Amino acid sequence: MSAIETNTAESSVHPKRRPVWRRITAVVLVSYVVVLTAMLMLESYLVFPGASKPNDLKDWQSSPSSATPFEYPSTDDVTITGQLVRHDGGGYIIYFHGNGNKAIWNRGFIQRLSDATSCTVLAAEYRGYNEDGHRPSERKLVDDSLAAVDAMCDEFNIAPDDIIVYGSSLGGGCAAAVAQRRPVAGVILERSFDRLVDVAAGMYPFLPVRWLMKTRFDSVARLKEFDGPILQLHGDKDGIVPIKHARNLESELTSTRRQFIEVKDWNHNDPVDDNLLHRIALWIQSTRQ
Repeated sequence: MSAIETNTAESSVHPKRRPVWRRITAVVLVSYVVVLTAMLMLESYLVFPGASKPNDLKDWQSSPSSATPFEYPSTDDVTITGQLVRHDGGGYIIYFHGNGNKAIWNRGFIQRLSDATSCTVLAAEYRGYNEDGHRPSERKLVDDSLAAVDAMCDEFNIAPDDIIVYGSSLGGGCAAAVAQRRPVAGVILERSFDRLVDVAAGMYPFLPVRWLMKTRFDSVARLKEFDGPILQLHGDKDGIVPIKHARNLESELTSTRRQFIEVKDWNHNDPVDDNLLHRIALWIQSTRQ
């Protein structure tokens, strides 16, 4: 047998393998596509985790509160159930909670907020967060937030400019959306952001989040034309929404009636203490002057 024939026979028995780097690249690319697909499919769950949690996950009944359920209609024939603390002090606040929270879990907080500010406080809710079977989205949360303002106006025979909107974390995106569409008396943004998509991009720097994410919550654009009072509260230790996002929003605001309070050693899920509530109350008083 000739040398040529020998080499041909050996090559048929041992087929040429692809280089190792090509196989590794193929595995990495396939894994990346799988991760991208999973992120797209799970976006709603990742952005709105509170919607998948049962109401009794937290012992909300142990918090002393005079809050009562407050039902109001939203779009698509959806009924929303918030929590309402009434006060005869004459002021009105609507509180929009964060994405991992629920209105019913904030009964204790809105009682403290009401006591500190002498305001009637509504903890607004979002569809999907009250075990109602609905799926939340940015558009629907904005609809539900506007519905809360309209319902409070109807209930107390007041106008939007009698209401302070207070948004915590993702709820700040809802408060900004309301301020764009209703002439509210003022906006409080607690540990919130400039754009939700920018926060997500920082969490997942290896993914093209800004291209793929549907839920944007662009507070910069929504508050660009708002000229009313704005109070921002943010902690220097916030590891979920880094303070740079709040600072960036502040730099983009056009309102001259804005205040930024940086809280030392305050993380994203730390409680709002009595000192902060007092400062919020003083700020609300200043908006009435």
